[in-house]
Amino acid sequence: MVRDDKPEKLEQAGLYRRALSRWLIVLDGCKQDAPREWIIKHRAKLTENIKPLKVTVDNFSDVTRAATATPTELESLNLKAKHLVSRFNRGNTGNGSALNAIYDQSNDFLVYNKRRASQTPSETR
Repeated sequence: MVRDDKPEKLEQAGLYRRALSRWLIVLDGCKQDAPREWIIKHRAKLTENIKPLKVTVDNFSDVTRAATATPTELESLNLKAKHLVSRFNRGNTGNGSALNAIYDQSNDFLVYNKRRASQTPSETR
């Protein structure tokens, strides 16, 4: 039996992959066959303890959800902007041109995005 503190501590912590790589370093330092065989057998036992990695399949549903929510959010912002412009224009006669310009720009942005969303990918190129 071969003793090395590092791989033994890694095994106790459940870090079997790291322990396996550390045992390889110890194996390289062995000159005799008996300790080398023990390390090889011990590494084989350790590989049985390794749990397979969890594979997660990303279907990009969160991206799709965000893309469909964005036009709705923009429309609600557009309605809020329209309401603010009308309130501002009621209170200040003839001085709401800056807010009207902002509203017009946001409205143009909404129209452009709606048009672009309705196009197929080949039409956008």
